[in-house]
Amino acid sequence: MFVGSFAVGFFGVETVPIAINPKTDDSGTIYSMSASRGEVRAPVVGVRYWFNRVVGLDFGFGAGIRKGSQTYTMSERPPAGSGPLGSATDGEPVRYTFEQNLGKQMGFVFHLGLPFALSRQKHYSFIMVPEMNVGFSSGTVTFEEARKPSATEDPRVRDDIKLSGFSFDAGLRAGTEIHFGFVGLPNLALQASVGFKFSVEKIKADGGSVPPRDETVTTRDAVPKTTYEMSNSEFSTTVRDTPWAIFENTISALYYF
Repeated sequence: MFVGSFAVGFFGVETVPIAINPKTDDSGTIYSMSASRGEVRAPVVGVRYWFNRVVGLDFGFGAGIRKGSQTYTMSERPPAGSGPLGSATDGEPVRYTFEQNLGKQMGFVFHLGLPFALSRQKHYSFIMVPEMNVGFSSGTVTFEEARKPSATEDPRVRDDIKLSGFSFDAGLRAGTEIHFGFVGLPNLALQASVGFKFSVEKIKADGGSVPPRDETVTTRDAVPKTTYEMSNSEFSTTVRDTPWAIFENTISALYYF
């Protein structure tokens, strides 16, 4: 019935890795950076087209954008004997605020599949889908250090740290596509499938340099940019360990027109 027709639908929730919480260490003679792995959720929507009764094509796209900031309220220990009227009693700690702009994080996913209908009944098809997903992410962390109350000069500004991520997975799913013609909704279909996949992901944080205070005198106090990278690969089934993951990762809805 739907050969030569397009279906629009939801293909599942994909996440794209990205480096988060970058930290630089320039306290000694070695400059280094570390970061953690984060995720940007990018639900994939797309189309399915059947060329004939056996072979079809899936194409989908997902996007996720988020932004935010972190605010720290800190206290500076007062000098000894700085209490009221110059008494020998220490004064109260001086509180000040530091806000770190986390910038914008973006993630994009491209999905491609090749469904095969291996067996068909009136409202039911058994399908096998070789598929692949490619994801990209990017973001920026801006450092604007707060000036301490006792400081005599403004702090040096650290350059932005660029964050990025990449993911690729390819695998095979098998399952059913059920059409709801038996309840008067033949154009509505539900796909439920499980399978396995091989995936590769990478994250990177790069930047964080600090210029010298006075390059006409010395550049030894400058901090060059540093880089952190992490990558891993995994072979796994497509069913995850949380009960609600079945709704995100193994079931998708399609509407034909």
